[in-house]
Amino acid sequence: MVLQGGGELPLRAVREVVQSALDLVVHVGRGRGGRRRVAEVVEVLPPGRGERVRTLAQNLAHLNPQGVLARGYAIVATLDGAIVHDARQLTPGDDVALQFALGKAGARVTKVEPA
Repeated sequence: MVLQGGGELPLRAVREVVQSALDLVVHVGRGRGGRRRVAEVVEVLPPGRGERVRTLAQNLAHLNPQGVLARGYAIVATLDGAIVHDARQLTPGDDVALQFALGKAGARVTKVEPA
């Protein structure tokens, strides 16, 4: 409507005004028998926010413990379930549990080299 009014507003300015006024766009379609149904709901993000959300999602994916395990790392825990953060938590002869991306294993500590 704004563009049809003969005004000289740039399309970018019109888009920014519309985006700032909307939170969600709900696409309603007609199903069988003419009944209306929600086909899609889309969140409208301010300009530049979509890229920021995608970047944050990628960062979270890299921190996902399962993703870390899939890259070849393992989680070492004591038999009571405490995660081992420091080699000084262990002594030779301790039994530990290992969690991999695909499965688990048990191991016995034979040597400890604190950093």
